[in-house]
Amino acid sequence: MGDGGTEYGGDEMTDAEADRVALAHHDVAEALRYFRALKEFVARGSGEHWSIESLAVSALAIATVIAYARPFKLSHVDEKARTKIDPKAVGLFDGAPDLEPLHTTMLDLRDKAVAHADWTHHSTQLVSEGATVRISTGPNPAAMLDAAGDVLRLLEHVGAKLGWISWQEDLSRREGSSAEVPIPTGTVGVEVREPGGV
Repeated sequence: MGDGGTEYGGDEMTDAEADRVALAHHDVAEALRYFRALKEFVARGSGEHWSIESLAVSALAIATVIAYARPFKLSHVDEKARTKIDPKAVGLFDGAPDLEPLHTTMLDLRDKAVAHADWTHHSTQLVSEGATVRISTGPNPAAMLDAAGDVLRLLEHVGAKLGWISWQEDLSRREGSSAEVPIPTGTVGVEVREPGGV
């Protein structure tokens, strides 16, 4: 166990770390699929069924945030995989440091607007002066993603980087073996390429 060669946090990657990177690659690919579906749904929206369309857009935005954040939050994994990905340990934003603040924003959206109801995103207001009825001014997840910045670029970069790390780990574990490890293409919706590659 743990005799891989790819560095993760300065050491050789253990089986648990390799499993976490593979799972993280899948999670980010899932987020990318949700986000692309969200963009397509918005582009095709007819406006005829605004309540259903609004609900679908909101659901896809929430799914994007949850799937993206999953690898970076503590998980219970029964020691089969590392509990979370440390972006600095894997050099996630090497070559794209401008994406790190957007990554932080996505995790904040997960923590404060989607998974929990922090006041910043879930405040209330009086319906009318003197009324005892309050309504929630809850978040609009799709608008939050729009305001967050270049989410598509973030998802593509992180997915490609995690895919590359996972692929390199597979290669290092098979060194000396006659088995070839092809670069995965399109299997989970994220292009796998060398970080910084086109």
